[in-house]
Parts: sequence; structure tokens; C-alpha cells
Amino acid sequence: MTMSTHASETHLSGPPAVGFSRRRFLSGTLAAAATTSSLGVWPSLAAEAPEAKPAEFKRKIKLGVIGCGGRGGWIAKLFQRHGGYEMHAVADYFQEVADKSGDALGVDKARRFSTLSGYRKVIESGVEAVALETPPYFFPGHAKAAAEAGLHVYMAKPVAVDVPGCLQIEATGKLAGQKHRCFQVDYQMPTDPGNTEVLQRIRGPGFGKISHGDSRDVCSVVFEYADGLVHNHFGQALGNQSTGELSCRVHGQTGHALVNYWGKAQFRTSDDAFNGEVANLYDAGAERNIAAFYRCVTDGRFDNPTVKRAVDGALTCILGREAAARHARLTMDELSKENKRLEVDLRGLKT
Repeated sequence: MTMSTHASETHLSGPPAVGFSRRRFLSGTLAAAATTSSLGVWPSLAAEAPEAKPAEFKRKIKLGVIGCGGRGGWIAKLFQRHGGYEMHAVADYFQEVADKSGDALGVDKARRFSTLSGYRKVIESGVEAVALETPPYFFPGHAKAAAEAGLHVYMAKPVAVDVPGCLQIEATGKLAGQKHRCFQVDYQMPTDPGNTEVLQRIRGPGFGKISHGDSRDVCSVVFEYADGLVHNHFGQALGNQSTGELSCRVHGQTGHALVNYWGKAQFRTSDDAFNGEVANLYDAGAERNIAAFYRCVTDGRFDNPTVKRAVDGALTCILGREAAARHARLTMDELSKENKRLEVDLRGLKT
């Protein structure tokens, strides 16, 4: 989600909303700025046991894919390649897209659905889990319906486009846990071994107090925290042939670090250094997440740690987007109290 197209600088300040610790808010900001997550709460997915060989899979998970366009079609193939999933049903607004995906995945023609209500037919088709890959405006409603039906949920990011949607995702994540179901958001940077190594070192004593962080992908938004920490988010997403950067630079009083979507993951203090290569994160990160989702379902792990950071990241993006659009200071408290819903006119679409 691009926060703004304005080149002017906008400030955000004030204490985080009720229930937002500084660390939690910083986690969300970094998630928004670099498509990463918390410096303190990234699950060590890369450090987990390697993915089981196909012959060792406990069973096949019946999966439905909702949204079969560019990303949906791509990630569906990764699920299929994993080997632990049965591609059971697909849905897309466009029937021809659902059919194309169904042909590629070997899904029975009777379980290929379309229109705005196609997601409900996938939910009712006998699947155990769904992968949500539609435009994020629809995520809160789709995720809620799937969780209420007792399904496991795997979804893309951002998880929502407005505050009510974020809060609904957070509530749905809790509901999934209560129902002993998995709810995973597909963040990729936390799975990369090089980035994970950098973050482990940032948490060490040699790095010093974090004093600034900035990053990626034209707007400039300044985030100010209750304790005085200030960091700048600059983004540009123009087709101007620039190499671009999708990263988060973190500066401590005695060290600096870089976590990245491509290129290098780096850490340096006076007595320690690390320089790792971030390799093929777009594919490899999703593959690791798909494998982790399989383990979550089959091992009965329902703590669903990716939901909170995904909600925080989306809320922080929305805070930056709204402040930039208004050319004004805006606090998380004010944004939360507004609770403004982004309305989309769906008239004329097939239901």
C-alpha cells in the first residue's frame, strides 16, 4: 500500500492509541515501511525445522484459493508444488480466470466459482483452509466468513484498507485461535535467514538504543513516538528506472543495521559485523510461509502470531496515508477514534 503520492513532508505525532505500546507501534511502522515486522516479535520461521519431504507429509490439506489473478495464480502454484495440499476449489470474480486457474491446478469444474459471492461457495465446498488473494478491501469479510465456518486462513497483505477492517481482522484472528484454527498472514521478510540474523543481533547489547529507522517504495512521512523517537518514511513508486529500495535501516547509538527485501542484510557495531545475501525472497519467503502454514495446521499450533503484526502494519500504513493526504499531523488515537471506513461502490458488479 502506497501511503501517498505527495512529495511534501507530513508529520505524525502523539501517543499511540490505547493498547499500542511503543514497541508494538514501532513494529507496525517498520512493517509498513519495509514490509517487515517487529524487531522484537518476528517469529523465527527460518530457524524452524526444514520442510518435510513429500513422502513424509502427514496428510493433504484441502485448500481453496480465493482470488486467482496474478498473485493468486502464482501462489496457488506454490501451494501445489509444496505437496501437502489438495487443490480443491478456486474462486475469482471472473469465471474465465477461475477456469484458467482451475485447469492449471487440476480443480474439478464443479468447484470453480465466480462473481462477488464466489468466496462463499469455496467456503462451502468442503475445504479445510483458504488462501485469500483478492484485493485487500475484501479481506476482512472473507476472512471472517472463513473463520466462522471453522476454516484455517492464509492471506496476503495488507490485511485491510481502513481502521474498521483492521480491527475486524484482529478480532477474526482471535476467533480463529479460539476455534483452534490457524490464521497466517504472508509476510516474507521475517522468513529470510539473513534478515533474521540481523534482527537477532539488533536485540543484542552491542547495538545500543535505536535512534532512527527509515526506508522504501513520492512521499515523505515523519513518524514521531511518545518517547521522542522520530523516523522518516520516504517512498517513491514511479516508473523512472530507479533501482528502488525496499528495506529498513535501523541506527543505534553504537551500531547500524539493514534488513532488506533484496540485496544485502547487514549489521555492524564496533566489535561485530554481519553481511548476508537476501536471495529470491519473493518466492522463497512465500514457500517458507506455505510450509509453516502446513505445519501450523497439522501440528495444531493456533497462536497465530502473524495477525497482530499484520494489523499493526496496516494501521500504520493507513495513518501515514491519511496524514499525507491531509498534509497535517495525525495521531493514532485520532485515527482510531475516527474509525473511518473506506467505501467502495460495488454497484454493477455481479454478485
